[in-house]
This record gives sequence, C-alpha cells and structure tokens, in this order.
Amino acid sequence: MGMFYKVPIRGVTWGAPEFRAIARATFVGPPKDAVPELAAYLEQQYGGRAILVNSGRSAVELALRRLRRQTNQPHPSVLTPSLICRAVPDKIVAADLTPVFYDISPNLSPSVESLRHAIRPDTIAVVFPYLYGKVVPVEGVATFCKQAGIALIEDCAASFLLPYPTGSLSGAHGDYVIFSFQRGKTTVAGGGGALGDRTATPYSYEVTNWAPGELRKLHLSKMTFMLEEVFLRTGYLLQRTVGLPQDFFRSTMEQVREISPLDCGLVLTQMEKWPAIVAGRERVLRRYASNLAGNPHLHLPQCLDGGFATRVFVKFSGAISDRPRPHEWTSAVADYMRGKGIEVHMPYFPVHRMSGFAQYSGSELPVTDEFYQSLLEIPAQPSLQDDEIDYVCECLIQAAATSLETPPAVLSRLATHQSDESA
Repeated sequence: MGMFYKVPIRGVTWGAPEFRAIARATFVGPPKDAVPELAAYLEQQYGGRAILVNSGRSAVELALRRLRRQTNQPHPSVLTPSLICRAVPDKIVAADLTPVFYDISPNLSPSVESLRHAIRPDTIAVVFPYLYGKVVPVEGVATFCKQAGIALIEDCAASFLLPYPTGSLSGAHGDYVIFSFQRGKTTVAGGGGALGDRTATPYSYEVTNWAPGELRKLHLSKMTFMLEEVFLRTGYLLQRTVGLPQDFFRSTMEQVREISPLDCGLVLTQMEKWPAIVAGRERVLRRYASNLAGNPHLHLPQCLDGGFATRVFVKFSGAISDRPRPHEWTSAVADYMRGKGIEVHMPYFPVHRMSGFAQYSGSELPVTDEFYQSLLEIPAQPSLQDDEIDYVCECLIQAAATSLETPPAVLSRLATHQSDESA
C-alpha cells in the first residue's frame, strides 16, 4: 500500500469538500440536482446527448451495442490500440464484434498511421483513446472516419476537461465520446462515467436503475474508497483488524447502471478544483522534464511535443522488465525504486499478447512491443514537493546507470546538470 512509500503515487486529490459530500449523502441524502446539472454541462460543452452511467466501461458497452445493432455483418471489426485497459477489447468481443489492434506513437498516443493501415472492409468503428491523459489532435482521424463511413469513438476516459492543442476541450469530434470518473482519471469520484452520443438518429439506451438499498451500499463504497485512497494508514489498520466495508461498486462494475447522484456531486466538486489540479500537475511535469533533460537513457515520451499527461511515465532506453503475462513481471529497476521508497507502476500489458486475444493478433505493433517493457510510471500528483521530484529523478538516474551501464563520465555530467537545474 502507498502508506509504506516515502514518495507514493496518489490517484486522488480529495479534501474536505468531498468528505462533506459523502457524509451528507450517507446521512441526509444525495444532492437532488447533481445528475441533471452534470448532464446539462456535458451536453452544453460537447453537444448531442449525455447518458450518465456507473462507469466508463458501461459507456463503452452502450456505444458498441448500438453499433452492433446497426449492421447485419456477421462479425464486424472495431479498431483499438493494444496498449489499453483490457475492458475495452473485452467489451468489443462481448458485443459480438472483432477487435483489430493498432500501434501507438513514440509520444504514447494512438498511431494515426497504424490506425489507417489497420482499417478493413468490415470495420465499423475506431476507438481513439487519450492514453494516460495525453491529448493529441484528432481532427484528421475524424475526417478520415467520416469519409469512410466509420464511427469514431473518442475515448476521453483519461482526458475529461483536458484540451486539444488548439485549446478546445477534448471530446469534440467523436460520434461517441467516453468519459470516466474512476480511479486514476482527471476527475475522480470513485465511480461513474458518461457516454456522449452525437449521432442524429434517435435511440433508447438500456440502463438499469439503482434500488434505494443499493444506493446505500454505493455510499458505503465511498467510505471504502476514502480509506483505501486517502486515509491510507487508517484503512490499512481497519483492513487488518475488522476488514473494510463492502465495496459494492466493484461488484457491479460489469453491469450497466445509471450514475449515482453522489458520484455526480463528487464530479462537480472536483471540477471546481480543476484549475488548481492541472496547474499543480503542469508544475510537476516541468520539473521532471528539467531534471531528466539530456539523459541518454531516460526521457518522458508524453512530453515529446510539449504535451501534458495526468499519469507520467519515464521511458528507459532499453527493456527494464520481463513481462510474460499480464500480472507476472520482474524488474530490477522497479525493485530498486521501491526499495528507495518510491512507488512505481507498470503500464498496460498489450492486449494482443494476452492468451485470450491471440486469435485477433494481426499486423506487427513494434512501438507497443517496445514500450510495455521499457516504461515506468512515477508519482505525479499535484501535491508533490520539488525535493520529492528531485529525489525521484536521482533514483531514476541511478537505476538507469545500474541497469543500462551508463559510463561514469556521462553520469557525472548528468549529476552536474541536475544540480544546476535544481538550484
């Protein structure tokens, strides 16, 4: 757990407003106007209809179900990057569609060139995700899809409220737009998601309502979420002694349900804090980029074009992990960083390499195959202090020197550069 790390990865920016919202919903009742207020915001900002659901994966499922019902082809294909949350290709298969995988770019975003080459005669949709909150231009993809009669599912699960390079909010071009408010996203409510539907034809989405007793269980799930994500020490002690409250949200993630009013209220609360959150993340990213500039074995792929990201990855010049299966890996670099008290995570495991998706493997995905073994997620929460960032960078440089055998003379120059930048 994060409580044992000197520099943990914190996925939430919760404070007193979120605590008050949960307490009020639990003991008094959830905000009555939160659901229509969030729906109205999404429809005003993005156009079309907003269908508020219990998770981002539910939003994906609704879009794919609709697309499947619109075609008579036996198993039409849907394009998706392989370096993505497995829930997306799982939903594609569950909708009786065929996943076709395409590659990513060196800046850790979907490769437009690979996407174009992966198009097949039976392709009915393209999933274009902003991986880890890295937003890139999508106008060309939208135009290409429209000309080819292919639906564009713009996956903004990790980029809600983040803008394109032009300044407008991401999510402005897809026929369908996916939002998520779960762990690791830009705006975290601990649950909830939304589907934006810009298609002109009417359609009735099937979404199950919560019973009053189920909503009470969802409120208890927020208590679990706070203990796990915010009050780490208290949560750990309770887990060891009496156990945590049942997390009802996890047990219902695969069901397509409506969003809870509490989740809507928490999203709206986080949105008010968004300018401060993004400013803090930008500061953290700038210091990382400055400290690691010029290192021959370390770079930040998400910053190649001056971009922004909500979860930050360092790419090593060579493989730093052995990952034979999704949940099996060994990495001397990760072990070193954790031994120094720094929490680090691995990126997504490529779906095309999973045994359950071997039958769908097609063209080669060289960047994906390289990146999943050479990336390491590092702490990037807005609350990080400069000395914590500097400490992470020092340990990264040492880890790279040890694992990739950087010459001592280069290390000396890098250490001098980092010292000057920090001063």
